[in-house]
Amino acid sequence: MQAAVDSIERCAIYTRVSTEEQAKEGYSLPAQEERLRSHAKNQGWVVYKVYVDDGYSASTKNRPALKRLLFDGSLKRFDVVLAYKIDRLSRSLKDLIEIVAELNQFDIGFKSCTELIDTTRPEGRLMFHQFGSFAQYERELISQRTSFGMIKRLKQGLWNGLPPYRYRIVKGKLVVEPKEADLVKRIFQCYLQRNMGVVSISRELNDSGIKPRKGAS
Repeated sequence: MQAAVDSIERCAIYTRVSTEEQAKEGYSLPAQEERLRSHAKNQGWVVYKVYVDDGYSASTKNRPALKRLLFDGSLKRFDVVLAYKIDRLSRSLKDLIEIVAELNQFDIGFKSCTELIDTTRPEGRLMFHQFGSFAQYERELISQRTSFGMIKRLKQGLWNGLPPYRYRIVKGKLVVEPKEADLVKRIFQCYLQRNMGVVSISRELNDSGIKPRKGAS
């Protein structure tokens, strides 16, 4: 059984944002935390800890803060998990059910402060499944729109994603980057004519002061 509403004293706040676009739409991590702390204060709950997944997609449970939250939950360090919206926890109905079921094992509820979702109440559990279905539906639509957009760009002869080495993108199309093209030729010469391996080639390029695009050694 989950903790009764009147027995809740400690809450864990969970915030997540996956893209800059979401942050611009009002899902920024500070905005989420401020709203959730205010909600917890109004409920008379003590915030045990704020768990933050910055830059992680809701399509996977493999998120560091979520893992820490579930571990602390197994030690019963809080009574309820509070999130801004259900899709902050996950957009997959399967993952949502698994996460909430895992919390339920330790008498921990889940509550969304902007939706009628509170798994410590029967009506809240019903809404949880309904909103979870909507979250998954939205994720599938986003994935579909992304795929359609990429296919459309390909049909227009436009490149998707980061350009490969020796190329850059100009007006959506790949064009040769002369300096990098010469470097690629040098790498092939090292491999074919001097029988050098990857490590030796990398070392020679680093010794020559040539760095990858992002400046890593």
